[in-house]
Amino acid sequence: MPRLCSNEAQITRCIALLVAMVQARRGVTLRQFADRHGWNLRAAYRDVRTLRNAGIPIEHEHGWYRVSGDWIGLRS
Repeated sequence: MPRLCSNEAQITRCIALLVAMVQARRGVTLRQFADRHGWNLRAAYRDVRTLRNAGIPIEHEHGWYRVSGDWIGLRS
């Protein structure tokens, strides 16, 4: 896989994090997420901030991050 520029790398991380948070019922811990993908933990925190700035309602409780259940497409 070719090396990505920093903007492409962040976009890739943000999309992967968003998908993981949507798919995981309980959510994800950023440390496990970063470790699993070989990414920097601080970058994962920046990605959460980026997603929130984009209007994604991310909840954080007891170390777990998830997308709010009332976000578009996540209603049960």
